[in-house]
Amino acid sequence: MASRPGSETGMPVLGPARFEWQPNDPEIVSDVLFAIANVISIARTTYLMPAFEVLGPLQISLGRMIGDITRFLVLFTLVSTSLRSDTHERR
Repeated sequence: MASRPGSETGMPVLGPARFEWQPNDPEIVSDVLFAIANVISIARTTYLMPAFEVLGPLQISLGRMIGDITRFLVLFTLVSTSLRSDTHERR
């Protein structure tokens, strides 16, 4: 009798990786539908935020903060790159 891989260690034997499954496998379809439902629910929540007097200003502040962080990261990358290139040229 042939032994299955993993049976001697007591570990459960896993099936093929997900990319080897059939495209219409029920588990893949349910995962896709669940992901789409999550995206739609978050989009709906974001759409309703400005209607509430507490969450509306928070959403505006969050948007501006993300813009500030993006600008900081761009400037930080430029300065860091220039300092690295200057240090590399001096060696």
